[in-house]
Amino acid sequence: MREQLRHLTLDFTSINQNGKIFYLGTPQSIDSIYTALPQRGFDIRIYPARYPTPEEMQAYGDYLAPYILEPLKEDPSLAEGGGMLGDRGRPTDPVMADEETLVRKEIDQGKAYFNLQFMLNTELTDEERHPLKIHNCMFYSFDLEECPGKFIWTNNPKFKIEPVKGSLKNIRAYQPAKCSEEYFFYGKKIMSIDPSGASGSGDETAISILYECNGYIIVMYCTGLHGSSSPETLKQYQT
Repeated sequence: MREQLRHLTLDFTSINQNGKIFYLGTPQSIDSIYTALPQRGFDIRIYPARYPTPEEMQAYGDYLAPYILEPLKEDPSLAEGGGMLGDRGRPTDPVMADEETLVRKEIDQGKAYFNLQFMLNTELTDEERHPLKIHNCMFYSFDLEECPGKFIWTNNPKFKIEPVKGSLKNIRAYQPAKCSEEYFFYGKKIMSIDPSGASGSGDETAISILYECNGYIIVMYCTGLHGSSSPETLKQYQT
């Protein structure tokens, strides 16, 4: 559905020859079509209902509106003293939604939904939908027959891997801080196929190959195939 919606928006530039195109909405996920607009030449401006705290700033990247960012730079105290516990920023537009209104909304909706609807921050919602994140994983060059018996996870910036050009922004990926010198043979090798939807839906047939060793699940390979899950499509990866 998201891919279909994105494809429909491509017609806007054909319909609108001289005017400006504005998108106004609330992102529901980090995969929202709004996040891809900069690649198409659009500028993004995010207007949260509260001034973001230093911890929340990372979620907005370079897209926080100057209307929000400039007062925050002049007065950093705007990022504190708000919310039920005083750990949130103050209201950005007290006329439209004052402190009492925002507190009442957060109590009624819960933190995750409030962050989505009023802070325009999808992080908590995505955490609930996808508990396993890239930064929870470790990246390592694996042999096809055996692998180290133990890996030490870390989020030390020293072991951070730079994202591939063109991939999603704000992705944090790390290599292991340390691996054991003792190697073990893989216990299981599994191939998973998730068939695509109807032809023309924009969906892909997903293929993943997983190995298991000493309790670790190792993703050796994953890809998406355009087209349906027909024998012709799957023969591309017969080997």
